[in-house]
Amino acid sequence: MNKGDDAAHGGVSFITIDASTNQSAERDLVVGLGEPVGLATSDDTLFITGQANNRIVKVKLSAALSAAAPVASNDIFVNVSAPDLLAAAPGGMLYTKCGEHSLCRYSRTGETTVIAMDFDEPRGIAVDAVRKRLFIVDRARGNRVRTSAGISTAILSNEHAYTHFRPFVIFSDRLPAPRRTAKRRVAS
Repeated sequence: MNKGDDAAHGGVSFITIDASTNQSAERDLVVGLGEPVGLATSDDTLFITGQANNRIVKVKLSAALSAAAPVASNDIFVNVSAPDLLAAAPGGMLYTKCGEHSLCRYSRTGETTVIAMDFDEPRGIAVDAVRKRLFIVDRARGNRVRTSAGISTAILSNEHAYTHFRPFVIFSDRLPAPRRTAKRRVAS
């Protein structure tokens, strides 16, 4: 993601690397973003948080990749105060910071649910779909166990990864179970 000279004119770039020559190429994919910070994909949709505009926009990924020129970020998915890094869960749920101290979940239709409100400085977020957990980095919080809005939480210390962002909060926020496909037996 790049901001350019003005945060209101940020964009998302697509970088390719030619393995035979070890050369890279960059092209603008999405333009017109307000300080893009978070990216997540769900199916064929690219979601991008714009901190300067307080919103999450969506772009059809296949259309952006096949377009001859960068596409504009005109499709506002949802307005959100102070969004940050973004994560997508199976089934299309999105998670990001909302407001100064909260974490929100967004359905495929943009319905917003605040799932935690007592962070000091929420920043990074990741989804562990297999174990149905969210990992949230609260940059200002020390290493201690706490409970937030009825959601059981625990903080793990990780001294080597993210030296500035050591505490991780683990949420068990009823993520949808991953789809399992039945194996067919072919008669011989």
